[in-house]
Parts: sequence; C-alpha cells; structure tokens
Amino acid sequence: MEIQIDSEYALDCVNLNGNPIEKPPLEVVRQGNKAIQNYYSQMELQGKDYLFEAKMLIVGEGESGKTTLSHKVHNADCALPHIDDRTRGITIKPYHFKVNARDGEGTRPFQLNVWDFGGQEIYHATHRFFLSKRSLYVLVADNRKDDTDFNYWLNIIELFAGDSPMIILLNEKGDVQRSINIAELRGRYPESIKEVIAVNFKTREESDEYIRRKRLQKIEKLKSHIEHNAYCLPHIGEPLPALWLDVREAIENGTRNCIYREEFDDICRKHKITGEQDITTLLGYFHDLGVVLHFDENPLLRNRVILKPFWATNAVYRIFDNDGIKAKEGRFRRNDCIALWNGDEYRHMHDLFMELMKNFQLAYEIDQTGNMVAPQMLPQDTPDYNWATNNNLLMQYRYDKFMPKGIFSQFAVKMNRYIANNKWIWRNGVIQERDGTQAEIIENLFDRRIYIRFAGPNIAEFRAIITDTLDEISNSYHKLQYEKMIPCNCSVCSENKVPHFFRFSALRNRLQKGIKATIECEISAEDVLMLPLLEGLDIGQMKGKYEDMGKRGEWEKEVQIKTVKIFLASSSELSNHRKEFEIFIRCKNDEYGKKGIYLKLTLWEDFPDAMSQTRLQDEYNKAVADSDVFVSLFHTKVGKYTEEEFQKALETFKENGRPLVYTYFNDTAVNISDITQDVLSLLNFKKRLNELGHFPTSYTGIDDLKNQFSDQMTKFIPKLTGV
Repeated sequence: MEIQIDSEYALDCVNLNGNPIEKPPLEVVRQGNKAIQNYYSQMELQGKDYLFEAKMLIVGEGESGKTTLSHKVHNADCALPHIDDRTRGITIKPYHFKVNARDGEGTRPFQLNVWDFGGQEIYHATHRFFLSKRSLYVLVADNRKDDTDFNYWLNIIELFAGDSPMIILLNEKGDVQRSINIAELRGRYPESIKEVIAVNFKTREESDEYIRRKRLQKIEKLKSHIEHNAYCLPHIGEPLPALWLDVREAIENGTRNCIYREEFDDICRKHKITGEQDITTLLGYFHDLGVVLHFDENPLLRNRVILKPFWATNAVYRIFDNDGIKAKEGRFRRNDCIALWNGDEYRHMHDLFMELMKNFQLAYEIDQTGNMVAPQMLPQDTPDYNWATNNNLLMQYRYDKFMPKGIFSQFAVKMNRYIANNKWIWRNGVIQERDGTQAEIIENLFDRRIYIRFAGPNIAEFRAIITDTLDEISNSYHKLQYEKMIPCNCSVCSENKVPHFFRFSALRNRLQKGIKATIECEISAEDVLMLPLLEGLDIGQMKGKYEDMGKRGEWEKEVQIKTVKIFLASSSELSNHRKEFEIFIRCKNDEYGKKGIYLKLTLWEDFPDAMSQTRLQDEYNKAVADSDVFVSLFHTKVGKYTEEEFQKALETFKENGRPLVYTYFNDTAVNISDITQDVLSLLNFKKRLNELGHFPTSYTGIDDLKNQFSDQMTKFIPKLTGV
C-alpha cells in the first residue's frame, strides 16, 4: 500500500492521524514507499547515529530587530547593528550549544541554523520555499512602531509550518513597552505559541550598569527558551543511517557553493553510500531539512545540488533589492541581472540563477527575448485594455479567514504563456488569452478574493486551465481555506451588478449525486440549471427557441441531464496525464452539455493496488459496476493486483454490458535508470490482455490519448445515452 502524507482524509488505508510517526523521519516518509524501505535497509547495514541540527527562522516586518536578534543569539552583549546593516535576502548563521544525548550518554553538540529574513515585502513572496515544518520560529515585533500584523504573520507560519513551535519577541526599542492580548493569541494558536517575551537589546550602549545587567539576563533567558524549544523539535535525536552524518559533515566543511548531481553522488560513494536509491533518499532528506537545495522536478535544475542555500537565494534577492532594478518597476533585462552577478562566486552561474528566479516564481522571461517581468514589482495602476462585454462568465475565489500575499504573482509567472499583450499586466491583475478567449484575473487582498471574468468562444477549457493552476497554488499552503464561487444567471441576477453566488463545490456535488438538475436562486427563487453554471455554457439560444414558442416545458424536458460515469485509474507515474485527461473531460462537457449530457469523471490514483491490497473487493465491485466506462492508463509498471481486478471488470462487462473497458499504454521513451523489474509485469499483463481478446491500445502522448479517446466517445456516448 502506497504511503500518503498530509491528506485530511483518504479511502482504503490505515489512518494514523493523531499518532505521530517517530521513524523513519517524516522527510523520508514524504518520499514514498521506496525511500522508507531504503531507510531501513541502510539503518541495518550502517548502524545508526543521531542528527542534532535544526532551523530557526526569524520573521517580522522590516527594521523590527530580526538582525539584532541574530547577532544577540551568538553574543548577548554585542553592539547593536547599524541601521544600514539591514538584511538583504537571507543570512544563515550556525549557533552551537550543548544538549543531553537522547540515549542518556553525556552531551552532544547541537547546531541551530539561524535564518534571518530581510523584511522587505519582496522577500515575503519567497517565504514559502523556506518556511518549513519541524523548525523553530521567532516572530519579532517592534514596540515603537506598533506595525506588526500578528494576524498575517501567525497565519503565514501556520500555513507553511503547521504547528511548529513559535516564540513571539516584543522588541522594546527606545524603551517602549507594549502589551498584547496573549490569551487571545494562545487561544487561536494553542499548539504553536510557546513563549511571549519582551526584550530590550540595548546593552553595550547602556551606561546604567544595573539596567544593562537586567537586559542581559532577559536576553540569556530568551536564548534558554530558544535552545529548549529547538531541542524539543520532533526530529531531534531521530535515528539516522550512520553514514548520512558523514556526508552532512563533508557538505558542512566544503567550500563550494554548488555542484553537479554527479559530484554529490561521488561524495556519497566516498562515504560508502553507493546505491542509487540510497543517495536519492539522502538527498531528498537534506533538501527538506534545508541543508541543501535540489529541485528534482525542474529539468533545468535537477542536475545541480546547491550546497549553500543562502548563496543562491541571496544572488536572486540581489536583483530585487537593487535600486536600479526597482526604478524599472518590474520590467528589466536579463543583462541587468548578469551585470549584478559580477563576482567570482557567481562566475558561470548566471543561467542557474535565472532559472532559480523563475522556479521561485518571482519573474518570467517574455518569449526568450531577454525581457524580464516581476509581477510583484509592477505599478499598481490598471492599464487600458480592450474587453468584449457580451457573453461574459464571472467567477471568484474567496479565501476564508486569510489570504497570503503572492498568490497572484505566482499565478502570473506560471501562466505567463497566455499573456498576449505584456502591457496588460499590473501589480494585482492580468489579461490572458487562449484560442480567442480572454480571461481577466484581478486579486484583491483587502477582500481576500480573486475576481475572474471570461469572454470568448472557448471559456470552459480556459477556465479549467486557470482554476487548475489557482487550485494548485492555493493547495500548496497548509490548511488554506477557500471556495470557488459562480454567479447565478437567473433573470434577476443576470441584470444585477451584485448577483447571488453559488459555491462551485456545492453545485458539482449536487450534480454528481443526481439530486436535481436545478438549484434555487436565493434572490429570485427561480430554478437555475446547474450544468451551464458549472461549464460556462451559453444556453440563451437553446432556451430562446422554446420560450419564443411558449414551450418552456419542452425546454425543461430536453435539458434533463443524462450522466455518463467515466472511471479513470492510473499509477502515480502518469499523474500529469491524469491531470490533462481531467481537463480534457471538462472541455468535452462544454460540447456534450449542449445535448444535455454530463460526463462525470471519477479519479482514484493507484486505484487497483489500493483496493485489492486492502481486500475491499466489495467496494471495488461497486465502483466498477456503477461506472459506464472504465479507463486504465499504464506506462512502465502494472500494480500487483491489476490483472485480477481487470479480469473482474471484464466479467462485469460480459454480464451487464457495462462498464466499457479501455486500456491505454503510454509508449513514450523511458530512461534506462527508470526500468525496474516492474516492467516484466507490464509485458505479462499485455500478453494476458491478448489472450483475453482485449487488445491493448498504445498512445504516444497526452494529445494522442485525447484524440483516440475522443474518437471512442463519438461511438459510445450515443449508445449509452440515446442522444
């Protein structure tokens, strides 16, 4: 059974919610079953050791005292930094102290990596890459300014770090004391807030010796809280394969900032870690802990391992903290960046930094012209642009209690290929175009909403792409709650500037469950067809041809929705194809919805393995029997029980005539290193299909798959629906 992490609820699994995983480390568990098995095999071969290392991240507004805290942790009586010494980018300094060994044998050195973030708002957009779980957080507030948005910072930390421990530090700059409602904060974040402590960092500059000593005592008390909470982090003292720590020490003592992946492998082999999967598991663990940076999913970055994260991130931040770049208001040239990366440490690294900037979703390049755009630095003024006001479809994203900064800028970078006119993008909005259809996307942080407006002939497909991207970004935040909203199109709301909005999820759930084809508008009390709301269909002409004849009943009869249930099973290696297939079905609903047909797609990742291994065969039979069409996608492997389950699906078809069973095999090239013993199961399964008279179908890519299945749909949908 494949391990699943972070799902609030999952079917057909052993649910361990509320029972924390003690070993292997969570960072290993997140990599999946192979990494878990690999962890135990390495432990058995190497023996175990313990890593006493953690991250402390200092966050807060600019000039709140974050850099001062970073200095005072190392030396409580050091001089206050000059105002011009503000942090640009990120500084990371190791702080060492002694702790008791978990096995009770004396003490061990503890390394706390203190991350000091620049306070400028441009840096907030990249917090998501570094604010991780199983770290200690210190939120610094300047008592003089009283400008710390506790709601913002506490929500940000919760979104990225879950219930990680947090210390709130009230910096008594200028001897200004401040009281906050500690009980209220603890009530909202009972698991996170460990300490709220007020400190005045002015010690060496203080002439009164008594006051100076009292302040030093407070700072030492703060350091004691920091050390205690760092030591209590759940991963501290976790048993690790002993040789992992040797590799960690080699990285720590090395002088190079970045190496090729092959060189990292050589370091591991030098320390007797030779298996390819062993090295991959270790690299993933180090990345999650922030020891290194390695972006395996980015084809232009996967061959690099950044050994000094602050070196790379500060190179990127150097661009956005430059006065010359700021003066260009979000539009600059690639050569502007290269001119700023002029030191020896940056030699031959320009392409790496440019790709990191894109990977951090800070900027994009316009069609490889060298012209760069950083959405979060653009002017706030809305430009003039053309917009067709007829046949518009509206939509909103409404965020519940909190909306983090940076969602729109991430979206603009990820979806920049659809920006037809690069003058039509500003700080919080953009106009995009695809196949003659326009989309206007505007973010309003004050309202906690994203407003979307569509116009054109292919709304459903473009909306599917846009909402899929916004969902992906929003879901990357831990516990972020939001809802997609669709405006009512009844006779009253169509003319109303403030129409009633339906929750997208409620409409889809009602339609899929077959409760009714309509839903009542709360303003007009009219019954509104749900399918056009969901798919963005223009039903005016269809409805009009009956209403003009006084035959509204005929209209309602014709649009009785007929549902075709399509079940898609695919392994995780084809997750991108599954995602594209889902968008394809949504687009097909635009076509078939005009005929009163709704295609209900059910997705279940690794469905055959999960169902059979738990032996929930009754549930499997129910799911298959309830489907009209059963589709399976394969690439390099077949699940352990797939043959048994396919046989059952085929038997069900022979008995009932449904579901129609389709099997598609992806014929794209496979790296030799990715071929395992699982490929034998694939060959045997294909042979078995031939014996059953069910011949497998090959496809070369997602477009080929969509074309082939579209041809099949023209054949089976009329038979299934009679339309």
